[in-house]
Amino acid sequence: MDIAYFSGLIAWMFFGIIEDVLTGDGVGQRRATDLSTGMNDMKNKMMRQRLGFAWAGIAAAWRNERSFRIQTGFAIALPAALLLLQVSAVWWAICLIIALLVLAAELFNTALESLIDHLHPEIHPAIKIAKDCAAGAVLLLSAGALIVGIIVVLVALGFLS
Repeated sequence: MDIAYFSGLIAWMFFGIIEDVLTGDGVGQRRATDLSTGMNDMKNKMMRQRLGFAWAGIAAAWRNERSFRIQTGFAIALPAALLLLQVSAVWWAICLIIALLVLAAELFNTALESLIDHLHPEIHPAIKIAKDCAAGAVLLLSAGALIVGIIVVLVALGFLS
């Protein structure tokens, strides 16, 4: 698993660097279309800068959202649990993907709530619906993760095959 993870990470970074070089971002050039359309300064940056924006968002969620910290704790503990249960690589993949989906949904929920609170701090029925739907998405993915976890334990204990 470690070799596949690191080779995938290296490939992802490599293709990001290639993209930066091919688009001219690797040498700090701005595209003519960026200047003519008034494109946001956060767009079309080098891969390293885009990763920085992503990490800043994750760090903001970590600082401001207790539920994100709790879910991250479960995601960090997951590999140890999977090692103890000695499940197959397929179960590893399923569990890791769903754990990352829960974290991604929490990031979307946090982003939506932050934006809504900034743009419209007053309570409004439509805003409540938007926030509740985003929270509902996190809840559904978390329930799915729990179901997958139960199935993994049952398979590891021999109750399911």
